[in-house]
Amino acid sequence: TTNSTTTINTTVNTNVDDVDFEISATEYAFSLTSITVEPGETIRVRITNNGSHEHDFVIDALDIQTAELDSGESEVVTIIAPAAEGAFEYYCSISDHRARGMTGQLMVQAL
Repeated sequence: TTNSTTTINTTVNTNVDDVDFEISATEYAFSLTSITVEPGETIRVRITNNGSHEHDFVIDALDIQTAELDSGESEVVTIIAPAAEGAFEYYCSISDHRARGMTGQLMVQAL
């Protein structure tokens, strides 16, 4: 007789709100100023406005923009990193928030 054992590992995502990164937006800063991902990687990012003014989240190079979020509101964005390595700025486009330092970098690099 032949004995054979097969092990199968399966992960089932039952929470559709699972995210890879959480970013809090406040007056005039993001809680994460750098996110590093691998080329082609898909990530989900929840942006939550914990400030008192409206904020949003924009990555021009990847054509990503949330709605203008009121205090307490959140939005989840799915980001597919480009195949090429590089740095991609994210920022808040409301009023002068970007000029006041409300920016960060999505770093795409092979790990």
